[in-house]
Amino acid sequence: MLDSARRSPSELLHASTDVIVAAIAGGLVLVVFYPLTLCAAAVKGLLAILRLRPSPSRNFVIDKGPFQLSH
Repeated sequence: MLDSARRSPSELLHASTDVIVAAIAGGLVLVVFYPLTLCAAAVKGLLAILRLRPSPSRNFVIDKGPFQLSH
């Protein structure tokens, strides 16, 4: 790529433009999609902690796990 760019300044400009566009696209991926994956993982973890399950009366109750206290 650089050999052909040395022959023509317009090709060097085109190659540097491609590098800049790729850097901006990579930055947008980090800025936009990485926080979205963190939020999705946080929501999934929170739901795993709460373990919501529907009760027979269609109200949500919190599953207390294997160590439930009886009254």
